[in-house]
Amino acid sequence: MEQSRQVTHTISAYLERIAAELGNVSADEKDTILQEVESHIYDALHTRCGDAPSVEDLKLILAGMDSPESYCRDQAPAATITDAVAEGQRFCRYTIVAGALGALSLTGIILILALVRTVFQHVGDGQLAVAPLMFLFVLAAIASTVLGLVGISAIRASRGRLIGMPLAVAMSLLYPIIALSYALVQALYSLCVLLPPHTWRSVAAGVAWLITIAVDIFIIRAVWRWATRPVATDELM
Repeated sequence: MEQSRQVTHTISAYLERIAAELGNVSADEKDTILQEVESHIYDALHTRCGDAPSVEDLKLILAGMDSPESYCRDQAPAATITDAVAEGQRFCRYTIVAGALGALSLTGIILILALVRTVFQHVGDGQLAVAPLMFLFVLAAIASTVLGLVGISAIRASRGRLIGMPLAVAMSLLYPIIALSYALVQALYSLCVLLPPHTWRSVAAGVAWLITIAVDIFIIRAVWRWATRPVATDELM
C-alpha cells in the first residue's frame, strides 16, 4: 500500500511540473495533455510490471519520457530552428528528403495532368509519352509518404537531437489526404445525383466539401497528436 501511494504521489508531482510548464495553454487543452500523459504512464507501468509497480520502475519510465520542461509553451517559435542549431540539434535527413520528393512529385503530377487535359487531350501518343514520367512522380509521392513516417519515428526516438516534426507529419499525410479527399468527394457526389436537380444538388455538393474538410482536419489533428505523444522507453534509440 505504501509503495502504491509513493507511485501515485510521484506521478502527481510529474504531472504538476508539466502543468506548470504549459503556461498560457487553455484549460481544456491542458487537461487533455495531462490525461494523455497520465494514461501513457499507467499503460507503461502495467506493461512493464503488471499490477504491482514500484517507484523504481516508475522512475525508469519517467526517465525515458520527455522532461516536463519540454512541454513549455512560452518560448518564441521564431527562434526554434536557430536555438536548435545552437544546441547541436539538426534537421532530420529523412524529413528533408521527404519534403523534396513531395514538392517535386506534386509539381510534376500537376504539370502532367495540365498537359494531358490541354496539349495532349486528343493525342493518344502524347499521353503515352508522359506515362513514364507520371509513373516516376507517383513513385516519388509514395517515397515521400514513407520517408515522412520514417522521419516521425526517427525524430521521436532521437531524444530531442532531431527536429522537423511538422514537415515529417505534413509529408506523411499529403498524398493520403489528397487520395482520401478525392475518394470521399466522388462518393458523396455520386449520392447527390439522387437528389432533385438544381438547388438541392448544389447544396449537397457544398455539404460534401464541408464533410471532406472536416474529415481531413480530424485526421490531421489525430496524426499530429499521435506523432507528438510522450515517448515510451522502448521507442528511444
